[in-house]
Amino acid sequence: MKKLTGRNFVCETLRFYFPACAERFQRAVDYWAEVNVGKPEQKVEAQFGLFFNFCPNVPLPGGRVHTVPHADRKNVPGGLCALLTYHKNRSFNSKEKAWLAIWELEVILELPVGVLLLYPSALFYHFNVDISDMIIQSSDQPHVSERENYSKWDCSSQGRGSLVWFNQASMIQSAELGYNSIKQAQAAGLETTTNFEEDVNTYFKPSTQFVLPSCDLVK
Repeated sequence: MKKLTGRNFVCETLRFYFPACAERFQRAVDYWAEVNVGKPEQKVEAQFGLFFNFCPNVPLPGGRVHTVPHADRKNVPGGLCALLTYHKNRSFNSKEKAWLAIWELEVILELPVGVLLLYPSALFYHFNVDISDMIIQSSDQPHVSERENYSKWDCSSQGRGSLVWFNQASMIQSAELGYNSIKQAQAAGLETTTNFEEDVNTYFKPSTQFVLPSCDLVK
């Protein structure tokens, strides 16, 4: 029986819901495992299943993990990252604290502890907000120069941490080009830009169609 770990859970969830994205990551993992065989000084190995990068965000004593508006521009745009929250104590209140705002989609999502979110963090401005006693209304896109203006959290969100799995764009693109770096591919005369529309249609296609219940079915 395969032991269930956080890494396996994340990778198997990605394979189940977005198989084309998982296959793209797997091809890159296989490429880097094979390309420098016999060259230990150049060995590149994915330590986190389908992901080359893993970031555990651990809260300091009395603190919490939160993010100001940003987009992860160095992540692969035609791919998904995985976010999982946890807490170090029972004071964290996910029903009111640390919801994830995704600006371009105009949504704010509750992220309870232990719930996995797969989303393209390279594409969207995202940040955490508290929804308690808060009305959110704006027509302007957030800007990095104004990110300190967003409200911070009180003690009811203390202890919140997050785990993030992602892939740096160069790891995926270089593997697909067949070179150890983008610069090497460019020097060889290869086209190093990608067709983003094709990537979206290919790698973001879910394994099943997500269907919302009709109004007649909602009681």
